[in-house]
Amino acid sequence: MLSQLSMMEADMRNANAAMAGELYPLAQQKATTVIHEGRDIAAKEVLTYEEHALVKQRCQEMETQLSLLEELAKERQRGTQVSQELASLQSWYTMRVVPFLATHADMGGTLNEAVDFLESHKLFVEEVVNRDASVLSAMGKRSEMSKVEQTVMREFEVNYEKLKDVLEHRVRIGNNFVQVHKFAKDLESSFDALTSLLDTNRDFTNERVAGQVDNVFHMIEETMRQEKHDVERFINAAEAVAKGDETLDVSRSVQEAKNLIIDHDHRFTYVKYKWDEWQRNKAELRKKVTTIEEIEMWQEDTWEIIKLLENTTVKTKQESEGLHRRVKELGQTIDQQTSKLEEARKYRENEEYNRRVDEVMRKQEEIKDRYKKLEKKVETIYESFAQQEVEEKIRAPQILTSLKDAQVDEGSRFEFVARIEGEPEPKIS
Repeated sequence: MLSQLSMMEADMRNANAAMAGELYPLAQQKATTVIHEGRDIAAKEVLTYEEHALVKQRCQEMETQLSLLEELAKERQRGTQVSQELASLQSWYTMRVVPFLATHADMGGTLNEAVDFLESHKLFVEEVVNRDASVLSAMGKRSEMSKVEQTVMREFEVNYEKLKDVLEHRVRIGNNFVQVHKFAKDLESSFDALTSLLDTNRDFTNERVAGQVDNVFHMIEETMRQEKHDVERFINAAEAVAKGDETLDVSRSVQEAKNLIIDHDHRFTYVKYKWDEWQRNKAELRKKVTTIEEIEMWQEDTWEIIKLLENTTVKTKQESEGLHRRVKELGQTIDQQTSKLEEARKYRENEEYNRRVDEVMRKQEEIKDRYKKLEKKVETIYESFAQQEVEEKIRAPQILTSLKDAQVDEGSRFEFVARIEGEPEPKIS
């Protein structure tokens, strides 16, 4: 039996795990039977001391040999298990890792593509983390591996650590790219809000709206400065990671990040134009309102002037001329103010202003109507005084030197001299 066990030991050392799994149970079965028989003999038979010692020795030798075979069988099985674990890791890396890195290499350009890139890599990181236990287990059995297996294991370790670095970098820049897109989306919402605010709020006299717009505008300027900083940082990081990642393609993401800056610069230029236009309208409205306020005050004064002129009593031609002159001057002023009002009426960007202008125009028409009546009245007075003056200046001719006791013979020539006055100066022919 000892001889058979020795032969089985030799076979076991060259056997694979499957053969070792068959040899050990066979050896155990045979050796156990012989060991039991030896112990029975030692217990039941009458033996000399030497014989008893020999039986005991042989049983111990068979047990030792059997234990050796058991250990060899376990080693072969463990060796096979290590080989299987290593093969599993290699298969996972070849069939799962390599294809994943290749098929998820493009970071994309849109927000949805950026999110897909980030989420897929986060999920794969979880898969790698779940593999850590099996990798550490295989690394702990390095001493049980053959030299070839140890070489393979070292290569796997290098690739595995590189994989974790690659995934860490991809997740980091993927997250940065998503944040760039989200930041850009928030900025675009601010652009939309500001544009809407400028388009819908045409009350250029509202200082609250002006202050609100100004605050949003400055916020956008600050946000754009931050965006440019973040985009520059992302581009530098992405290009640096791509240099160490053989399959990673960041070209579209980098170009998209640059395009975001360009687009936002254009939008900022447009909204800056809208803001400047809004401020110009505000300044123009303020100027127009000032004009209307001046006209309103002038109208109040003019009503008083008209009432005063209407109640003015004239007794002389000189007084009528003064009244006539003042009325003509008032008419010229009315024409000037009407022209200013017509010019102010051309601005129609504010409803409240438009209503105010319409009311001022209505009052202006009332003033013009009242003035026409006054003008007609004063013109009549003026003409009456002028007619009276003409009548006073025209008098009949008067002979200042009369002819008395003039002896004139019929048919004889007679001359005399007379002085005559009149208005206009009369002539004798």
